[in-house]
Amino acid sequence: MAMTPPDWSVIHKQEFTAGSCWKDSSCYCCVNNHPDFSFQLLPSNGTTLLYMEGEYDFLKKTGQVLEKTADGKPPQFFSFEFGGPKPLNIFHTPCYLAGLCEGVIQKPLLCKLYPFIPVLDTDGALETIVPASIYDITFDILGASSPCSVFDQQAEYFQRWSTLPAEIQSLQHPSIILYLQAIKFFVQSYEKKVKACKELQGLSGKKFWSKWELLYLGRKLVDTERLRIDVKKTYLDLEKKFGEFLC
Repeated sequence: MAMTPPDWSVIHKQEFTAGSCWKDSSCYCCVNNHPDFSFQLLPSNGTTLLYMEGEYDFLKKTGQVLEKTADGKPPQFFSFEFGGPKPLNIFHTPCYLAGLCEGVIQKPLLCKLYPFIPVLDTDGALETIVPASIYDITFDILGASSPCSVFDQQAEYFQRWSTLPAEIQSLQHPSIILYLQAIKFFVQSYEKKVKACKELQGLSGKKFWSKWELLYLGRKLVDTERLRIDVKKTYLDLEKKFGEFLC
């Protein structure tokens, strides 16, 4: 028997981090307007919304997603095949609401968690915290500060969620755990690749980010095969505990 899917209605009633913190950072997380960013393909003066597959389906039923982009295109999805019964699917769409999304859409879980993603182990306990934005991960690698006013509170949030696990209990469904673990493995691989990338060495400012955009979108900054291996192992560990849960 297939497992009941995550209760997205419960998850979307929660505030996980600082709520309206974007007001303290000139809405950086929603517009990505860092002065060194001069992207050709990634959204400028906006961001990219990411939805887990079941989450997108849930929010679409209630009319709380951006169903079309400014040029009329529907959200796209990326399928990550890792050797399980079905891929991990991520829906993504550009967003230019600049934080003014209340009453227009419901924020995706990853926006509600920003700037941190709590990674749960296969028992549902907090294992670690990773940055929720590829830009913040990169700033961290470069030894630069994130414009986010909450980002330096990572240790405090880890302590809080460790001592008050009920605050993240709604994320303990095995399918969500698998997505969170996949994000952790992605971050680990990305950090190694960026640090070792000769094409980025010696670059800074706009030159760094212009080159970075091409490499990142060309999938040159993640070891996809290693990622597949790690995600499949985690899937099998979860399947032993919970039975089949991806449906």
